[in-house]
Amino acid sequence: MKLNIIRSAERGYFDHDWLKTHHTYSFAEYYNPERMGFGKLRVFNDDFVAPGYGFGSHPHKNMEIISIPLHGSINHKDNFGHNDIIAPGEIQLMSAGTGIYHSEFNASDSDSLNFLQIWIIPDKMEIRPSYGKKSFGKESLKNSFRLIASPYNIQDSLFINQDTYIYLADIEDGYKVEFTLNNPRNGVFLFVIGGKARIGESILGDRDSAEITGTENIKLYAEQDCSLLFIEVPV
Repeated sequence: MKLNIIRSAERGYFDHDWLKTHHTYSFAEYYNPERMGFGKLRVFNDDFVAPGYGFGSHPHKNMEIISIPLHGSINHKDNFGHNDIIAPGEIQLMSAGTGIYHSEFNASDSDSLNFLQIWIIPDKMEIRPSYGKKSFGKESLKNSFRLIASPYNIQDSLFINQDTYIYLADIEDGYKVEFTLNNPRNGVFLFVIGGKARIGESILGDRDSAEITGTENIKLYAEQDCSLLFIEVPV
């Protein structure tokens, strides 16, 4: 198993007053030739948006875009008529395909918004754009991997146009869990939303991430209660 750890403090960081953002991979003003993505995972941003602010209408094309609110809610609008609120406990997935315009704003005028935005390079280009949202209960994450996106809509997951599987998990202190890849040729991007976890001899803390390749099974131990995001993706 090969493990490449990216510490929270090693990410690109920009403070735009209304937006404080951390970039794991090169994005916008942040450019690092050694961080251009992980296989088909191209963008992983950890965004904090001030009350009442957000991203005005802008285009996307040929990209799978996943938004996961961790605190606060996202007000989404697009040119296909979707006008939606995405709250914690929900995930949004758009296949931009031939092209889509959308906006994302903090839905609150008083509370901050923190959400993860993930871009996956699709398997097929120029497809018809699509939009989906799913809710998942916190209990379904307890000491298990809750599948939230997959290429086959399995386990009531959202469809993603790539051989990619996205999971969330809440692991209690002291628990050992094992993750088995759906495709042994894929790799796994692991992000610690909060808490502390150990893989082998390596300990990952809040907002640390790891790129994992060369194995079909990942054994993880919770050093303390931890919330995790797994992205199995072609590498």
